Amino acid sequence: MAASGRLALGTLPRSSWVRGSGPAVLSRLRDAALVRPGFLSTAEEETLSRELEPELRRRRYEYDHWDAAIHGFRETEKSRWSEASRAILQRVQAAAFSPGQTLLPSVHVLDLEPRGYIKPHVDSIKFCGATIAGLSLLSPSVMRLVHTQEPGEWLELLLEPGSLYILRGSARYDFSHEILRDEESFFGGRRVPRGRRISVICRSLPEGMGPGGPGQPPPSLLNARPFPQVLPPHQTHTTFVNKVGKETDWPSLSWPLAGAERCRGSPGSSLSTHRELGGRVRAQPG
Repeated sequence: MAASGRLALGTLPRSSWVRGSGPAVLSRLRDAALVRPGFLSTAEEETLSRELEPELRRRRYEYDHWDAAIHGFRETEKSRWSEASRAILQRVQAAAFSPGQTLLPSVHVLDLEPRGYIKPHVDSIKFCGATIAGLSLLSPSVMRLVHTQEPGEWLELLLEPGSLYILRGSARYDFSHEILRDEESFFGGRRVPRGRRISVICRSLPEGMGPGGPGQPPPSLLNARPFPQVLPPHQTHTTFVNKVGKETDWPSLSWPLAGAERCRGSPGSSLSTHRELGGRVRAQPG
């Protein structure tokens, strides 16, 4: 798509990129779940893709992830960027984050192959702050948000290549988010065929937490808790549902740490699980 065409996308109505279960949720999340179509020019998207490709190519796609939260993915964290890419990330920071917010020092890069998908989850409040912002590269996808207490409330975001999505406040804390698998990838009645997708994700630090603070876990560590998936009436899918009242061990989902050993459940790695008890989470040795 030409640069002028991408810029024109921003003039289309919000309904072209965001749809929901009703007017109430659309109003509630109007400033909390945002899509900026055409945020990147074609040249900027190519700049990021070219810089990321050599590092991603060295990694294999994973399909049997130990907590079943992601399928068909490879990932890395990146803290060193070219001057051109740094300029793009600075624009993301200016567009998505308030001046008082501190960002995690490493940017999370997630590469989903065409059959890849991310199940519903909420990023840990211990290791991720109030704002998440992601650039979408290469192919379109649909992100679905579902309220964790009222599953009938949902929102869908159409993420075209070159777009920027922003989740903050209620959209970040009260709603799970996921990337739909190819066979479920619809935006309203429109089919959104999935291809390979790279997302470049920036996150703010939790309030009051600084990098390397005494007694604090590594700031790039991220825990995610999966949630039961609820689909709009026109689609059906089966997934696991936690039984009420039953203690469930949720494995911690650790993104690889920049400059440190990757922790993904491989032999010899150190893992921890989180036990959910009456709204409290306590860490246990893995």
